[in-house]
Amino acid sequence: MLEHFRFDLMICGAAGVRPDGTYERSRETMEVKKIAMARSEKKILLVDSTKFKNNFLYRVSDLKDYDAIFTDLTDEELAPYKEKGFNIFNK
Repeated sequence: MLEHFRFDLMICGAAGVRPDGTYERSRETMEVKKIAMARSEKKILLVDSTKFKNNFLYRVSDLKDYDAIFTDLTDEELAPYKEKGFNIFNK
């Protein structure tokens, strides 16, 4: 059903975040997010620092696929992500 829509902006969270991408707990959630991302002009990820410690099986996308990532990580924790060129912000 989502494949019939187009979105200007997608704002989403994630169950887990790793340097190689975002992850979800279920296959169904992963599939919905992949479709929504493909149909969205801009994509914003909002995640708190606890999500960076979670490991899950279902990978949604690369972090580079997001136009911006907002989190409460410290500047020190954010550094490795900024060095890789991700648009990640904590303020």
